[in-house]
Amino acid sequence: MSHIASRRTPTRSVSEGQFTTHPRLRFGLVSSLLFAVSICSISSGCVWSSKRWLNRSGKSEEFATAARHADDRGESERAEQLLRRAVQSDPQNCEARRELCEILVRNGSLEAAGEQLRRVIEQNPDDPRGYVQLAQTLYQRGKVTDADLVLDLALDLDPNNTDSLWLKARIEEFRNRPEQALDLYHRILQSSPDHVDTRLQIAAIQLQNGRTDQAAAMLRAVLDQQQMESSQRISATWMLGCAYARGERWPEAAGLLTAAAQQRPMRSEDWYRVAYTCYRAGEFSQARQAAETALQSQGDYAAAQNLLAQLSVSQPAQPPVQTASGTESDAPR
Repeated sequence: MSHIASRRTPTRSVSEGQFTTHPRLRFGLVSSLLFAVSICSISSGCVWSSKRWLNRSGKSEEFATAARHADDRGESERAEQLLRRAVQSDPQNCEARRELCEILVRNGSLEAAGEQLRRVIEQNPDDPRGYVQLAQTLYQRGKVTDADLVLDLALDLDPNNTDSLWLKARIEEFRNRPEQALDLYHRILQSSPDHVDTRLQIAAIQLQNGRTDQAAAMLRAVLDQQQMESSQRISATWMLGCAYARGERWPEAAGLLTAAAQQRPMRSEDWYRVAYTCYRAGEFSQARQAAETALQSQGDYAAAQNLLAQLSVSQPAQPPVQTASGTESDAPR
């Protein structure tokens, strides 16, 4: 019997429709989570081993392979159908069932995904991946407390599981507990020091909490990394521009924000941020262009209208006077 299963207290047998759950999952939580774990040894279910892979039903794996190809082609519904056939052919095919869960979540079938994940966890209670997937599904359904409890189970199995720590940190952010979130993100960096998304999220929290210099240092380190996706580099560039603007490093901020603006989705307030920063940097032509773009998105954007009015004179006026609090009255926050 596994060390996890031995900590659980059974209620009724599996045949009676009740399953063993971790004691931290309160009474009544089972139905809301669609979460159950049977008392069994690892050998009685499926395990993530080469032997189990070799012994799988050939037909099931054939369906699963076809589903992956369909998903690669963007045929999500077809992939779901094929994965359903894969798990019907071989109910012990855990990998196919986990892939089915991913497709169901993507297709918006969160309850169905929860039921499939219940089966994954029944069959392999000592693998944290099923718990993490279930927590992600619960989180997307707005069941934040339930998701947090399931993540505790995943972290019992693997205290350094990156996906568990990441989602738990996001939950702490949702609860407006930035320090707890930062602790969790730093735990990820202990085992994955180059984890770009984690570094970006740490910098975002630092920016939100006025730690501009720390955020800028983190973002410069991110941009020095060679291996990252283009979307990550764009996010880091934009955020570093925001950090420099808060530090009144206007020319550097203007260059970074202008570069990133051409490659990311922009709202009217984002364009105004670019316009204001360029204005403070003395780049009036770019400021005018960005302010006009902001007004195209939101015609009644008063701050952009005011900035354009200042730019319309032959010699642009001085920047808005600082208020008593030391912040710019028209400056983007």
